[in-house]
Amino acid sequence: MESHYRFTRGEVARAVRLVLGQAVFDVDRALWSRVIDDYVACPKLSVVDVYLVADAERRGATPLLSLDKKLIAQLGAVAP
Repeated sequence: MESHYRFTRGEVARAVRLVLGQAVFDVDRALWSRVIDDYVACPKLSVVDVYLVADAERRGATPLLSLDKKLIAQLGAVAP
């Protein structure tokens, strides 16, 4: 949505939160709330990156090993 529609991260976050607020979607709302918060707070990381960290923490699969220097620096992943 950022590149194609030129939305800001804040606009993307608001849109995703609106979708997640619909009862018809069966998703882990706490996980996705965390993902969206980190996505807005870490502008150099993709939503996929922040999801990986949040999901690893939720599952107790930490530390998350990564070769991504930005992910290591901003969200505490660990280099192998």
